[in-house]
This record gives sequence, structure tokens and C-alpha cells, in this order.
Amino acid sequence: MRKTRQTIKLLVACAVLTACAGLPLVNEIYPADKEDTLFDSLKIEVVYMKDCAPSATALIFLKNRIVSNAICKRDGVEIVVQPEISLPPRMVWTIRDFQRSEEKHRKLPHIPGKSRKMNLFVLYLKDGMYFDARGIRNLGGLTYGESSTVLWWDHSQSREGGVLLHEFGHTLNASGFPRDPAHKAHCPNNSCVMYYTVPSFWSDFCVACRKQLKQLRK
Repeated sequence: MRKTRQTIKLLVACAVLTACAGLPLVNEIYPADKEDTLFDSLKIEVVYMKDCAPSATALIFLKNRIVSNAICKRDGVEIVVQPEISLPPRMVWTIRDFQRSEEKHRKLPHIPGKSRKMNLFVLYLKDGMYFDARGIRNLGGLTYGESSTVLWWDHSQSREGGVLLHEFGHTLNASGFPRDPAHKAHCPNNSCVMYYTVPSFWSDFCVACRKQLKQLRK
């Protein structure tokens, strides 16, 4: 298991250096690391079902945004991609489905309460819809717990990174000032990554959401 995980990490690193040429590296975006951050340690555990492996481009994008927004220093961010899991495909998913998968496959436990450390769980699923009290919906991602998110992987790298950052933002309660009255818990700025539809892969937090993140660091 350990050898497989290390191999995956190495493959991700190699893919970043080859396939992501031109993508800014973390130390190019935020070289000083002098500003106070929200976390000293942020571990992102990615679990995926068959044919849903995360792209190296999206993972390095997420890390870049975490560092550039002073959420965590670059040497405190660790992305752990677990080996592929066996999970039967579904046309419709519920929160209980996510919870069962998390209970079985999550290795890095949730850290409750206020802490300088965070373990984030990300579950990659095949195309499918989500069912709750509001009915059946087609979503790109969902945050269903304090440190638990899910992403429906449709092999669109133009949106994968943005969805990852958007859902991570929900775990931090970053949703702008004021919030969008039509889409609760989302930012009204349509160029912000916390808008109810993620604008693009290269999206980032807007000024209002950055202000909210800065308030969390105090």
C-alpha cells in the first residue's frame, strides 16, 4: 500500500513537470511565505473510483491557490492520492452514499474544532446526479461535511481545478460579502470561484472572499 501511494505521488510530480509546463509553481506565486496563514498543516486526501483519477494539473492548481491566498504555507500542504477504490457506479448519489465511502476509505481523520491543522477528504466519482430534499440535481461538486467534499469527474480539466477550489472554499466558509440571496452560501461576484457556477479552471477568490479568509486568520 505504502509503495503504491509513493508511486502515485511520484507520477503526479512527474506529470506536473512535463504536462504542466507554463503553469506557475507555488514558489513563483508566493515566494516569501511571510504572511500569517490559516493553517500550519493542510493534508488533502484524494480518493477516486475507476476511470476518475485526478489530473496533476488540477492538484497543483489547488495547491497554488491555497498558498497564494495565505491559507497554508507551501511546505505545510501535502496532497495524498490514494490508490483507486472499488465503488459501484450509480446514476444517483445521496449524502449517505458519500458517508459510507468515506467511512470505508478515509485514512486521514477529520480534525474537529478550531485547529492550525486540517485534513481534507476529496472523493472523485463518475458522472452522476445528486438527490436530496430539493430533488435530483446535476452538480459538479458538493461539500457534505466540515472537511468532506465530493467531485463528479467528467474529464473536463477546464473546470476540475475550479470545482476543487470552490468546494474547499465551502469548508472554510468563504462565500463573499454580501452573500448571493438567490444562491445561499455562494458569492454574488460572477468572476469569483465561490460563485454558484464555477467560472473557469483559473478562477480565484474575489476581493470580498479574500477579505473573509483574512478575517479567519485573526
